[in-house]
Amino acid sequence: MTFACLALLALVGLGEPKPDASELVARLASVQPAEREAAAEALGRMGQDALPALREVRARASALIDAIENRQLVQPTLVTLDFRERPLSEVVDAISKRSEMTLALVSEGAPDRPRRPITLQAPEPVTFWTALDRLCQAGGLRVVPPSEAWQLPARRIARVGGGPVHLPRPMPGSELILAPDDGRGTGPVADFGVFRVALIGLHMQRDRLFFQNPQTTSGEPVTSRFVARVQVQVEPRLTLSWDAKPVVLEARDDKGQSLLPDPSPAISRGPRPVLQFGARPDLLDIPLNYPERPGKTIMRLRGMLPAMITGRRPDPLVVPLEGAPGKTFRSEEATLTVHEVKAVPNQPGLAVDLTLTLQGAPIPSGPGAGPRPASVATTQAQLEFLDGKGRVCQSFVLGPARLGDGIRRTLQVAPGPDGGMPVSVRHYGSIRAKVEVPFEFRDLPMP
Repeated sequence: MTFACLALLALVGLGEPKPDASELVARLASVQPAEREAAAEALGRMGQDALPALREVRARASALIDAIENRQLVQPTLVTLDFRERPLSEVVDAISKRSEMTLALVSEGAPDRPRRPITLQAPEPVTFWTALDRLCQAGGLRVVPPSEAWQLPARRIARVGGGPVHLPRPMPGSELILAPDDGRGTGPVADFGVFRVALIGLHMQRDRLFFQNPQTTSGEPVTSRFVARVQVQVEPRLTLSWDAKPVVLEARDDKGQSLLPDPSPAISRGPRPVLQFGARPDLLDIPLNYPERPGKTIMRLRGMLPAMITGRRPDPLVVPLEGAPGKTFRSEEATLTVHEVKAVPNQPGLAVDLTLTLQGAPIPSGPGAGPRPASVATTQAQLEFLDGKGRVCQSFVLGPARLGDGIRRTLQVAPGPDGGMPVSVRHYGSIRAKVEVPFEFRDLPMP
């Protein structure tokens, strides 16, 4: 023990004036273990007088952790492309592993396509969205929209991204499905970090009303609606939502006329649109103003989407299913109680009945002061079941959620990829960040 540590303990023990709490807190970070222990012991003896200094450090550390995690959350995933004459399935698998995001390849109807050799190279790592674009171009593929994905039977989808199943980042079920390109083409896109905003179309609708209800109509015999329809995506490792309106910053045609909407534009689907989990995009109609004598093109359309993204913390709470029924498990952010684990009659896999409660962690509606029920979506999005080899098992919700001290749900968990039974469940804490997502499109034909 150093002389400073002995002197510190002596002062506390002899009733001399108490050392400064802030100085003691600073010594907790000493490179000398003995000095750290002496400072901790001295702070413990100070009792309540030490709490303000400790809480100040805790608040600063927590704010710094949040700031660092938020910056990391919005950084785009970079992927190395160094493939020369490699089978398409091998390239898809490698990109899936390198990005830690699951890709699925539709194989039926084009049985030879997965074996087709492609070359995909870049001198420097590229963003995930750029890698996906180049993969689709080289392999003759397209990304299947969620509106079509549900129509694909499971037998038609060959999941070649086997690597990510044991990694912590992907959300359950948040995968991108790739299919042979059918020639439908793509529209303008605006990439920003982990985001992709695609312009789906410009829609102009004009109505003449011959019968009007004063209580439901504005009184104008002719009404019109002009919108830009966009599709928003985020990297599959994240979820996306927002509760603010899109903002159009600039919109003008080739005659110089402004296409800016009214000061308080309404979103066609209500004021609180919510995007789907992971890579599943939603469509948004952004209101514009259609001039009396429009030009031929929209020279520039620029705006911003106030978004909230959520990702997973890297240190999950892991609970073995064997012997878990009737027990409660805790992490810094959540409490997980397993009520029952049983076989499902006439079906493979298990039924797991559990309750998830958040421990005062920040949630989209604001910070909580005490335990709060997790949202129904969070229950499944942040839970992951694994087999004995650490591979993710698919899970499905059985019946409605039951509200109490937490969200109680029963999930049916299927066997792993090789038929292995699920042996554990893990819960991931969440990281959230607010982001203003810019978009810009140029030289668009006027409808």
